[in-house]
Amino acid sequence: MNRNQSKVSVKCYWKMLDGRSTYTTTCEAGTWSENHRCINVSTCSNYIGALVPDSSLTASSMFRPGCAPNNSRLNIQKEGYLYAGAWCANASDQSPYIQMKLNTPSFVRGVATQGRNSYNPAQYVTAYQVSFSEDCKHFQYVMNETNQPMVFEGNTDKDTVVIHMFNQWVKTSCVRISPKSFFGHISLRFDVIGCPDWKIMFIAVPGRGGLVEDWLTTGNNTTSDLLCFYEGNEPNCPLHYRNTLVDNWRNLDVAMVKYALYKNGNEVAYVIFNATGSDVTSWFQSERILNSSWTGLSTTAAFRDFSIVSKTGLRRFEISTQYGGCDNDKYFTLTVNRQICPYEAFETYPQFYYSVLPDGGRASQQPTGK
Repeated sequence: MNRNQSKVSVKCYWKMLDGRSTYTTTCEAGTWSENHRCINVSTCSNYIGALVPDSSLTASSMFRPGCAPNNSRLNIQKEGYLYAGAWCANASDQSPYIQMKLNTPSFVRGVATQGRNSYNPAQYVTAYQVSFSEDCKHFQYVMNETNQPMVFEGNTDKDTVVIHMFNQWVKTSCVRISPKSFFGHISLRFDVIGCPDWKIMFIAVPGRGGLVEDWLTTGNNTTSDLLCFYEGNEPNCPLHYRNTLVDNWRNLDVAMVKYALYKNGNEVAYVIFNATGSDVTSWFQSERILNSSWTGLSTTAAFRDFSIVSKTGLRRFEISTQYGGCDNDKYFTLTVNRQICPYEAFETYPQFYYSVLPDGGRASQQPTGK
């Protein structure tokens, strides 16, 4: 599969698991195909290190306890002796590195670095190399155009965030930064830019009936056969899709959940949630928002309703900011199972609404999405 963003389009060839046939997905420029659906690359530009535990940050050495790897998080601040404002390598370390083990195998697009916070004279890394590993034991370097380990320009002060995006995506479990030159001392804060290798847990199809909470919990009106949902065949799938892994949610150590809406095979809206410690429904909360295609959707936004089953009990997956009668109801997204307002009149249900406006919009004027 080609994820080179310089291409006009991306073609992904998917072979059916039983070997019967091959499907082709052509995605628009700036997108890539995941599980036979086109995804906007902007959804894979998140800092994904914030959710890893301190134990997932390791290093070749440290100057003193206050310079331990857990101090390497981007934007961490100096606070007393135990929080020195960065990871600092031991001065005698001849092969220094700091590495992050991701919560789940992920697509990594780049890294962001800073120097040591609130320390004078300044300390920061001026050049470094990046390597990656699927088993966190055997590492490969990010390479340049001449197939040599790429040397990235680092920082020029202690607090400015410097971002470098890779020429190609890397799927990995561990990311390692190896400083090559520095100012003052090898001191570094960093994060990794990318997105998890999402596993599809649910696919809801317009007009297939049933209640959302049943799809999530009991599995009524669903199938676990994902083959039915390859592009072009969805009209022939009589049920919604539900991954059997849902029944083992508590033991999956789910770090993030992405709620996405599609129209004509392309992703049109999404919200990414922090799912740490969640169950199969509790991840859908406003305080868990990490990122969204709607710029006005954040943990600090004022919501009228944010729930899988709305406060009125009439709608599902509702993210609303205003109730003003049917013509003035303002939503980011909602799922309707029957007609309440004129704009909800359909022959079959459920149907899915999403706002094309960054701050949400009047539901009566929004397109439907799947």
